[in-house]
Amino acid sequence: MLHTIAALVVLAAPAADAPSLKVVQAKLDKKVARQAQYTQHVEKASKDDDCGGFTYAASSTLAPAKRLHFDPKNLNDGLLGSAWCEGGPGYGVGQSFTITLDANEGHPAWTGRVEIMNGNAGNAKLFQKSGRIKALKVSLNDKPIATVQLQDALGLQTFELGEALGKDAQTRGGVIKFEIAEVYSDGAQSEDTCVSEIRPAHCVP
Repeated sequence: MLHTIAALVVLAAPAADAPSLKVVQAKLDKKVARQAQYTQHVEKASKDDDCGGFTYAASSTLAPAKRLHFDPKNLNDGLLGSAWCEGGPGYGVGQSFTITLDANEGHPAWTGRVEIMNGNAGNAKLFQKSGRIKALKVSLNDKPIATVQLQDALGLQTFELGEALGKDAQTRGGVIKFEIAEVYSDGAQSEDTCVSEIRPAHCVP
């Protein structure tokens, strides 16, 4: 006699969707695309901003090529001809860099504005030769806060994270992490993604 055994299949209820991160679009200023223009912009902004000093680090760094170095300190040296370039596989999706904000109580807290010169911004030829960041995942103190969409163009890009941070965010002494999520690779001659400059801005009383 054959016995038929019915299997009881229990389907787990679908997990609730995780809250989606705020998507922030960077604004491009093509008038600030060359070294002299960038230097003038930073000097002018520094008269109003009192953000203090920052510490930069990265998950990976491209190995030096002759006299060229691609260290994270290049992200805030004021020179568009130098850049941080990731050293991960492919175009570096998943690689990241961090900025540790000033903890000095004498400086105003960061309000969420960031300025970035995407790619290797020394000139149009260098810009095209390497990967440029298309999207960044941003977190503060290990808490994801936003995804930032950058433009594939030479020039100063600015984005605001104040709304994504929220009113109770502890920014003084905090660590901002920027993770590469997508890359522009059109025209690139090497699988290296670079950023010339990035700085927190608008630290005003």
